[in-house]
Amino acid sequence: MTCFKARSCFGLMMIGSVVGSLQAQIMQEALLIPNNLVQSDTLGYHVAFDGPIILGGAPFGTHGGVVQAGRAFIFEFLGGVWQHTQVLRPSRIQQQAFFGIEAAVHGNTIVVSGLGEDNRAGAVYLYERSGAIGGPWAETERKVLVSRRSIDLFGGGLSLSDDILVVGSVGRATPSGSETGASFIYERSGSTWNEIAMLYPAVGTPFGNFGFDSAIAGNKIMIGALADDNRGVFRAGAAYVFELTGGGWTENAKLIASDPIDFAELGMSVATDRAGTTVVAGAPGAPVEGAGEAGAAYVFERNNGTWEQVAKLSAPDATPGASFGQAVAIEGNLIIVGAFLDGGGVGAYYVYRRNAGEWVFDTKIAPPPARLTYAWALALQGDRAVIGAPFHSLNEGALYVYTGLAATPGDMNCDGAFNGGDIDPFFLALGAPAVYAAQFPNCNILLGDMNGDGSVNGGDIDPFFACLGGGACP
Repeated sequence: MTCFKARSCFGLMMIGSVVGSLQAQIMQEALLIPNNLVQSDTLGYHVAFDGPIILGGAPFGTHGGVVQAGRAFIFEFLGGVWQHTQVLRPSRIQQQAFFGIEAAVHGNTIVVSGLGEDNRAGAVYLYERSGAIGGPWAETERKVLVSRRSIDLFGGGLSLSDDILVVGSVGRATPSGSETGASFIYERSGSTWNEIAMLYPAVGTPFGNFGFDSAIAGNKIMIGALADDNRGVFRAGAAYVFELTGGGWTENAKLIASDPIDFAELGMSVATDRAGTTVVAGAPGAPVEGAGEAGAAYVFERNNGTWEQVAKLSAPDATPGASFGQAVAIEGNLIIVGAFLDGGGVGAYYVYRRNAGEWVFDTKIAPPPARLTYAWALALQGDRAVIGAPFHSLNEGALYVYTGLAATPGDMNCDGAFNGGDIDPFFLALGAPAVYAAQFPNCNILLGDMNGDGSVNGGDIDPFFACLGGGACP
């Protein structure tokens, strides 16, 4: 891979360090470093990813003399490579607004947080694009809370779907307690987003940081409360599940660790699969076998209407202070977990796969030395992962893009499972590979290579259907 003066690197290359079984499959596809970064931009403090669009937050940069105003960078997959296409700035530029500290993207909608705006009362900005990929994004709305306070911190814990937006406000007072925190739900109506609900725990913890992170899947919303004192354990943390029923959004479950411990801070990161039946919650302060703050990630699954913890993930090479669980993501049978202080602050992320119902460690991905706080933030979709390294190169920041993570043969729609939903994408890949690549930009077409000859062709049809029917699989 070649790096040019513009400092945006594209193409496939082997990654710096791999421990595990996927060395031949996971590849670094791109290193995204726009040529207009400045010191302390911290690109990669937050990352969001949807199809051909990557969004990187850079909240701490000073621009035009405005200290820590922040901005967000858009990258789009054009002509077979990731290209930097636009920089977003809010209509109201303020000192220490930290614009870009949280962000979300879905389809032609982008949401970016200015958490520090108006003395940390906070705001979020919505952007829309009406044209084709590569076209300009325009600010359409600015959302703030009614009766704002300087400790609301509105703008954390963002998640976005077709018509639902979740915005956290970790300092908000609610009927369940003083400054327990809340998440506000907005619903799209035409071109406008309207507030429809304020979610908070039925029994909250004062200063519990409810709303710190969130995830959405269909009619379910998962919300992290990293400072929740569950079972009387200080800052053990929790993740809450809310479900849309006939009466609106209601609390369905509170997910807590089976082994809660002080300062574990479960809920600092929260992710869910597309079905909303598996939740991953990071607990970066949890000790592991005597290694303080090595970190863990807890996996919960819903079976027959009941949520239960099914796994506690930790690094096989756990070290004190690694903060494993700072960031988590899930796609089907794949989980990735960031440990940004692994290796004395270099950082790494870990790959886990569900095999016969059990979550097992697969691979550790670490960058070349001196890439400080790599995996501070991460996002995962289909076959690709985006990893934020905000303190790379004098805190300018960088985004790493990896491909080859999906490893389920026949999973042509990249939902993490091989089933009937993969039949049409398989035949599309056979007959029109370029169209397949356009419709499934984050999928690896070679997952359709069922006979192992290195390409997707007619020889893969019989093994594809044999595997689908319960026969031998690659």
